[in-house]
Amino acid sequence: MCTTTKNSGGELPLEISAWLDMARVGRVKVTSEDSRYPMGSAFEEGGQGWRAAESGKQTITIFLDKPRRIRRICLRFIELEVKRSQKVSLHWSKGQVNNLQLMVERWCSFDPAGSTGKTLDYKVDLVGVRVLQLVIDPDIWRGRAVASLASFRFA
Repeated sequence: MCTTTKNSGGELPLEISAWLDMARVGRVKVTSEDSRYPMGSAFEEGGQGWRAAESGKQTITIFLDKPRRIRRICLRFIELEVKRSQKVSLHWSKGQVNNLQLMVERWCSFDPAGSTGKTLDYKVDLVGVRVLQLVIDPDIWRGRAVASLASFRFA
């Protein structure tokens, strides 16, 4: 579960019930998916998360049914088996995929002997969002790791 953050300006923190239900607000396209870890599970509270079926860079694209205002995006990654560094980039658009704007790019390191999880929790104010796209390069040094995503929530 993504942790609730305190907002500045007197706003109340977003409650878990405020997360958008992907089954009701849009559709998702992934470049690869392990049938045991479907993408829909990453959107569910307590789900097992998504995992690619093959190694290498993966793209998750969310197409929203109507323009939406997005105020928070929370991504959670867990790696218990392989020491690796990954690059994550998050993009958004008011329209088509070819008009994506980079919102954030981050590098995360994992080590089963210590650092096994990373939560990226962003407060944003994006108006008219129709497309969100997450690109995961799971192992920027060796390229053999399989991308995974424990949780992808937005409100």
